[in-house]
Amino acid sequence: EAYLEERTGATVIVYGRYDGPDDPKAQEDLKRVRAIEVDGSTPYAFAFLCPPETRERMGSNPEYNLTRARAQYGDRAVQSLQVAVYGREDLKTPGEKELAEVRQKAEEYCLQLRREGELAFYFHGPRRSMVTIGVFDTTDYDPQLPSYNSARLSELRKRHPYNLYNGAAIREKRPGQKEGRLQPSTLVKIP
Repeated sequence: EAYLEERTGATVIVYGRYDGPDDPKAQEDLKRVRAIEVDGSTPYAFAFLCPPETRERMGSNPEYNLTRARAQYGDRAVQSLQVAVYGREDLKTPGEKELAEVRQKAEEYCLQLRREGELAFYFHGPRRSMVTIGVFDTTDYDPQLPSYNSARLSELRKRHPYNLYNGAAIREKRPGQKEGRLQPSTLVKIP
C-alpha cells in the first residue's frame, strides 16, 4: 500500500490516508512502520505523519512557494527573512473561506514585492501564511554570533525592518516595558 510521491524536489515513500494526526489508525500504522526491520535495522524508525501536499498549500504561483527555494537555489537556501504574516486578527483557526483569503493576501504581497525587485516567497501553513524575502546561508549570518549579518542581509533588514501582521506592525511588550517595540523581521528556516 506504500507509494512514491514527489515533494519539493525529493521523492518520498508515503503510506496511508487519514482524517488527521489524531486518527487512531494513523497512530497504529505509524507505530507499525517505525518498527519494520530490514536486515536487523529499522530504516523507518524516524517516519512521521505529514499532511498531503495540496494545490492549496502550494498556492497559485508554486514557483514562489518557499518550499521550492531549496530546489531553485541549492545549498544557499538555508534561511529567508520573514517580513509578513497573514491570518485571523484574533489568531484563531480560520474557516475554509477565511483561509483562502489569508493565502490570497500573502500571495498578493509576495507578487508586489517581486514587482519591486525583491526575491520574495510565500509559505502557507494550516492557519496562517507568511511572506519572506531572500535566500541566505551561513556566510550571511552566524548563529553563534547573532550580531553578524552580511552586507546584503543588513541592507535587506534596512528596507524591511519589521515583521507585519496583515500589513500592520506588531508591537511586542515585555514585562517592565511601557511602550514595547515593533517586532523586527526575522530569519526563518527554509523547509
